[in-house]
Amino acid sequence: MSPLELKELIVRSLADSAAGLADTISVLKRTYSAEPEFYSALLEVLCDVRVANDEAERILNAAAAHRAMMERSFGRGVDFRVALLDYLTVIERLLSAPTVIELRTYLAKLQLATIDELTGLYNRRFLNEYLRRELHRASRYGIPFSVIFLDLDDFKAINDTHGHQVGDRVLVDFAELLKRYLRSEDIASRYGGEEFMLVMPQTDTHGAMRFSDRLVGELEELNEESDIPLSFSGGIATFPTHATTAEQLIDIADRALYEAKIAGKGRIRVPESDKRSHFRFPASLEVLLSDNGNPRSVGFTHDVSRTGLCFETDHELTVGQTVSLLIRSRYDSTTYRVRTQIVWLRKEEESSRFRLGARYSGAEVKNLTGLFSEIRQSNRGS
Repeated sequence: MSPLELKELIVRSLADSAAGLADTISVLKRTYSAEPEFYSALLEVLCDVRVANDEAERILNAAAAHRAMMERSFGRGVDFRVALLDYLTVIERLLSAPTVIELRTYLAKLQLATIDELTGLYNRRFLNEYLRRELHRASRYGIPFSVIFLDLDDFKAINDTHGHQVGDRVLVDFAELLKRYLRSEDIASRYGGEEFMLVMPQTDTHGAMRFSDRLVGELEELNEESDIPLSFSGGIATFPTHATTAEQLIDIADRALYEAKIAGKGRIRVPESDKRSHFRFPASLEVLLSDNGNPRSVGFTHDVSRTGLCFETDHELTVGQTVSLLIRSRYDSTTYRVRTQIVWLRKEEESSRFRLGARYSGAEVKNLTGLFSEIRQSNRGS
């Protein structure tokens, strides 16, 4: 569930509930507290204070205790909002000049701040926040996700020929097409003008390309009944295959989009550097860490590709760290040296070991030519 969806659900639950506020919050906790940003979202809805989830949970629990103390002192019931306001202004001092707003008004303001008014898709502000959260989640659990940068072809000509009202209608219709075909966990945002950005969690490059192909095919069918034929070009970038930051992902997808435009429009492209890097060869090879010139064995690979490798180790590394690795041949004493950057990390269950993904730095993949040949021969024979 996206942060906006969680906030909207909390607002509607609080506004529609016939029970008291404290009781409604208890129900929300039992139902949604497993959501990673639940307490942050709840505190923000109640008083527009934005803090980390653990800190928000602490504040809400402290406010509940403060409410009980106030009720004992006053000898009557105290609304939770009143106790929370008193706690935040007098004790925590996180608020100095608070205001009061109806929940429905807050919901409307929330949607205006995150939704593109014309298309009803998320806006760029929400996209940036969502990408930040998805990067954190994907890095933590070692799962991929893809972004697709879309641009309507020759949109200026539509505006010039048919007028801006027709152009707006085209944007709305295209947004509706995206909404129909996206999964519930995907999001679509209007990036600007006739540009759109899709974020597809737990989706690799191949999955994003399959979705894009279906979208292209559907639009071609719709064009048969339309007075204004429409096409789009797109670029795909995948974490961690192509990049490990939001800025890099958007930039790489943008460059792939440019390649699609140059190639004739009406098509989707992945980065040129990814054309040989999709397949991962399963391989169990010894990995050594080059530590101040003294290599020491730290684990074994699970798979190797032309862009990176996955390996298991009990050596504690961190995402973003650059390390020199030696990969040892199974058949002779050859070791292949390569400099890598750790792009994801996952702790193995019931074990002190870690599984990591590492991407090669620069052109050092050339150092592994012999290794790839060895792995291919091994896989052919198995």
